[in-house]
Amino acid sequence: MRVEGGSMAPTLRHGELVLVNRRAYRQRVPRRGELVAARPWACAGRAVVKRITGTPADDVAIGGRSWHLGEDEFFLLGDRAEESHDSRRFGPVSRRELIGRVGLRLWPWRVF
Repeated sequence: MRVEGGSMAPTLRHGELVLVNRRAYRQRVPRRGELVAARPWACAGRAVVKRITGTPADDVAIGGRSWHLGEDEFFLLGDRAEESHDSRRFGPVSRRELIGRVGLRLWPWRVF
């Protein structure tokens, strides 16, 4: 998957290619802090790469707003809040909206 935009910098930069493990969450629950690829329904089929910051049953409060996550919901944020289209805008995502865990940077080679 190709990273688009600067919302995950400096961890991931615009144009980098990452490997997404689609099977990572078949045997275990996604964990806070992990980088994931997701396809939130509110993004009209567009995939995003974000960090899990809230897990099921968490209460998340940011910028005067709060969310209580359901038993199958996750809160995703970009590492650079000012450039990120994330759960603050599209809300929590369900586990089925997660594509997989971002596990490896494939390109550019110098940062592999």
